[in-house]
Amino acid sequence: MSNSNEDNKENEVRQNQVKEYLKTLEFREIYGDLISSCVVRNIRVVGDYLYLKLFLGSDQIKLKEIIENKLKIFSWAKKVYLDLKFIKGVKRTIAIGSGKGGVGKSSVTVGLALNLKKTEYFDVSSGVENSEGIKDEKLISEFISKANKAVK
Repeated sequence: MSNSNEDNKENEVRQNQVKEYLKTLEFREIYGDLISSCVVRNIRVVGDYLYLKLFLGSDQIKLKEIIENKLKIFSWAKKVYLDLKFIKGVKRTIAIGSGKGGVGKSSVTVGLALNLKKTEYFDVSSGVENSEGIKDEKLISEFISKANKAVK
């Protein structure tokens, strides 16, 4: 019977191997490697099982199977579990957050949205189903209308 400390160390070594390997994989659909682009997160190794979360745009879902096949390089992994996370119809999401209030998250969000709108990559519509936009109940209506008026 193996020692749990030894098992934990082995799991950690395997987890680091997976992470380092994923840093070498790049796809034209993703800017950078799978780790630095935050496409792959929450890598966990438990014994002979590998778990990870994939955060993809709705147009990148086909990459799940490709990544799963690439992970077959780890012969110790009896099973690879990929937990796919995406929002139907949404190609990209940008999260702006902070652990503290009053640091300018709303200002950054609106400034970013307005600049992206100028490049035609983003529509700052407010909560209309099947459209792109800012999803923050506190922010949407009043703040965007004031910001739009200021830009015009």
